[in-house]
Amino acid sequence: MNNSQTSLSHEAVPAAGQKTPAGAVPFSGADPAQSSKCAAQNCCATEAPDCHAETAQPDEYMPDRTLDTDKTAKTAAEAPGGRADLQGSAPDGRYPPVFRQTAARRSIPYPADRRDSTFALIFLLLGVLCPFLYLGFDKLLGKAVWLLGLLAALAGYARAFRVKPSRWALLLLVITAALSAQYAFISFSAVTLLCGPMLAVLLPLTATALFDTGLDLSGRHTVFDYLNAAFVRPFSNLGAIFRCRSGKRGNFKVLAGLLIAFPFFAAAVLLLGSDAAFSALLSRLFARAAMERLPGDIARALFGALISVYLFGMAYGARCTRGFGITGERADRINESMKRLPQATAVTALAALAALYLFYLSTQLIYLVSAFRSVLPAGYGLAEYARAGFFELCLVAFMNILLTAGVRAFTSPSQAVKWLATGILLFSLILCGTVTAKIFLYIGSWGLTMLRLMALFAVAVIALTLAGLLYSLHTGRTTARFVLACAAILLLAFVWSDPDYQIARYNLAKYQSCAHQSLDTDYLVYTLEGRAYTVLLPYLDAHEETLGVSYRTGESSDQLLSLLEQDARAGGFWESPWRWNLGHRIGVQAVRTYLGRPR
Repeated sequence: MNNSQTSLSHEAVPAAGQKTPAGAVPFSGADPAQSSKCAAQNCCATEAPDCHAETAQPDEYMPDRTLDTDKTAKTAAEAPGGRADLQGSAPDGRYPPVFRQTAARRSIPYPADRRDSTFALIFLLLGVLCPFLYLGFDKLLGKAVWLLGLLAALAGYARAFRVKPSRWALLLLVITAALSAQYAFISFSAVTLLCGPMLAVLLPLTATALFDTGLDLSGRHTVFDYLNAAFVRPFSNLGAIFRCRSGKRGNFKVLAGLLIAFPFFAAAVLLLGSDAAFSALLSRLFARAAMERLPGDIARALFGALISVYLFGMAYGARCTRGFGITGERADRINESMKRLPQATAVTALAALAALYLFYLSTQLIYLVSAFRSVLPAGYGLAEYARAGFFELCLVAFMNILLTAGVRAFTSPSQAVKWLATGILLFSLILCGTVTAKIFLYIGSWGLTMLRLMALFAVAVIALTLAGLLYSLHTGRTTARFVLACAAILLLAFVWSDPDYQIARYNLAKYQSCAHQSLDTDYLVYTLEGRAYTVLLPYLDAHEETLGVSYRTGESSDQLLSLLEQDARAGGFWESPWRWNLGHRIGVQAVRTYLGRPR
């Protein structure tokens, strides 16, 4: 059995008339002494069926899901890679219980030891700090510190139970840590906004992969796997942070009492502050500004405590698989129940769409391939041709992804469906290639902008998804792990390349080599920031007469002066440490040098 399973909150319970296997772990909801007595007397068999009458009656919510050993071995041998393709099953061949919120289900205890108690406090601290460090666009260093602290807590929690992480878990951990660290080093830009949704996907998967408790994106139940990791297990373990048992020392009643007393304690301090003597004492102990922020800080701390409940529920659910929710058996039933679309309906829909795309290719082939040859069709200017149909073609490719994925989910596989879907996906890849060629043609003539880089990233992700669907269609294997890893690595490379710096560097190089006839200095100065100023402002300083523009005085300098004013209001590192960012500091220093205002 995997080390991560040594502390499962429940095991399969023998059915009536079935002997308890030698060395089996008794049900954790029963009294340990009574369980030992039962094991010694075999009272779980027909001789004494009511020995657990005083306990939680496990048979009501713990159905026997022990699989036949020969059948399990045969399934494992037939599965890709020789591994049992049973999502949600434990390594020893038992399914976790199907999620049912009955009274007996809610009575399942939260088994824990001192390690769980320690990490519950750590996750509580992380949750309380979340509104102060992570929430807010300008708290860049705070975001990095909080996210790295959360990853360290997850890794430490798994390490405390001697769980050896898989290569997939290590890859997720490295990618998530690198995406988190960029907040401290790369100046804020539009690309930074993409990191939030990606981290929301990666964090639950990382938590579950570190404990290796059933989630496997290379399996058949990708959607259900993520639902288990991000929603089912965290929300079915919301009470774990308060109800985890640590031996015979009881639940976290003291912690719950502190949380209940916290708002009343803060309100009492504020009310007692009306007394002149006590107010003077508080003023000597705390700054007046801190006292004014106290009500808001209390509200944020309480909100952070709610966040900690989710975070520890996610980690605890990954460790012991309590409330696993959607098992492989149940997911199979759901998938089979969804396949109700008749073959004739699916083939007709795909054939009609494929005919339309074939007609489009036959009539617009020259228009599509002209982008690859850098030749403009008759009647089109460069900007008009590059922008014509860009978003529409991307939307068509995205619609084709939804259509083929939906047909696979709602109809049984057949050769007609497979080859029609293949034609549609290949057509979508041609559209992605055309759109990419158009973007590069536009960039080669007019330069880089953030919007054009974002468009390239979006097309790359769509093309990756299309390639994954195409491979899955012909092999029957799910490629979600491949697509997710490639998209995350692509975003990682995109962010760490510092897009603002690359845009300024590329446009200046093209202008200096006379490849571009003009330089949009207003866009570069007013839109970019951070390290981009280190290459942009020195060039503007040396070529003011040639360019005929200066950003030192007048309205042209307002953007740079505003940057310095914001930096002055924020104060130094010790006044607002969580807003610090290395790229921003480098850019501010370059602006000071350009304007002749050394600090």
